[in-house]
Amino acid sequence: MIENITYRMVLGCKKDERYDLKAIVEETLLLAGAFNISDFVPSLAALDIQGLTKRLKKVSKMMDQLLDKILDEHEQVSNTKNGKQGQHGDFVDMLLSLTNQPLKPNDEQVHFLDRTNMNAIDMIVVAIDTSATMIVWSLAELLRHPRIMKNLQEELQSVVGMDKLIEESDLPKLDYLSMVVKESFRLHPVAPLLVPRESIEDITIDGYDIPKKSWIIVNI
Repeated sequence: MIENITYRMVLGCKKDERYDLKAIVEETLLLAGAFNISDFVPSLAALDIQGLTKRLKKVSKMMDQLLDKILDEHEQVSNTKNGKQGQHGDFVDMLLSLTNQPLKPNDEQVHFLDRTNMNAIDMIVVAIDTSATMIVWSLAELLRHPRIMKNLQEELQSVVGMDKLIEESDLPKLDYLSMVVKESFRLHPVAPLLVPRESIEDITIDGYDIPKKSWIIVNI
């Protein structure tokens, strides 16, 4: 289910066997959690005794090839629709519509969005695992706290009703559901740290000066 939802949001289609994402996700998660002896003996990193670096490079190449394939197909569809990009209405179309446009208006050092910095595959890979994990933890906590589950059920019945599915337009009215989700994230964060990012310019955030090309790791 999560895989299909992610496909629809990012690619604008149902699960497609042409995109072997499951294998990429499984291999990425396996390598991310694998014991790496070079973490404890850095001098052995160049030898790649366990072959983890080789496998990681292979997965990275698969991701790049898959991203190129996805972008090519979306561009072809866009060209058949009067040359207007973004008519799919998915995440990839949104990225393509911003191609060769400055990331920030009136930026003296103009930075453009291109294929090298589109993170569509990253969205798919991390969304499938993290979303499924959070759903499992949320359901587990509700089972452990019957009173909370009953309150949540009552809110859903009174706001949405029993004869229809929850829609996105219902979410702003579901305050208790929002609190349950936030508490689940607090108790069981999907990861202790966000993926490292590199700043593309000098910036100040909450009084902290972050120089250009700094590696930024956010503690969640």
